[in-house]
Amino acid sequence: MGQDAFAWLAPSDPYWGKSSRLLVCLSDFLHKANTKEKKLYSPTVYLPVSGRDDQRAAKQWKNELDPYLDEARGLVEGFLGGNVEVLHFEGEVAVVVYHMSIPGNYPVTLALGFISADEGVVRAIGRLVKAYVGSNAGHERANDCGLISKFGLNEK
Repeated sequence: MGQDAFAWLAPSDPYWGKSSRLLVCLSDFLHKANTKEKKLYSPTVYLPVSGRDDQRAAKQWKNELDPYLDEARGLVEGFLGGNVEVLHFEGEVAVVVYHMSIPGNYPVTLALGFISADEGVVRAIGRLVKAYVGSNAGHERANDCGLISKFGLNEK
């Protein structure tokens, strides 16, 4: 992630992204990164996969998010237990959403979270995000699995 990085980490929640508004949100996130005069931020969407060889998940993401695959990367599931969604705009703002399962009360997960522009909070969340994205899931198996559009092509 660069100096003006804006990362969106999707949770491993099976209900995440099933809203018809997801594509509108992704479109805004990706297309508002630039104005006619300058680039405002570098957007990256991290989508949950079990690993670099998870062709099933990659195919599903490709089908669901086809027009937005240039900034969509696979990320090994499990960030903060897999139930946390984060939007982190480096140095600016952080959004954290917990996707909680309450089986006796709700048939789907319940989203609950917060937004912060506090420098210390944004920096701390950024460290968590960078540490997870930059670490390994196992022996020489990076958490960042590369572009979803490249899955199955033996490239990162």
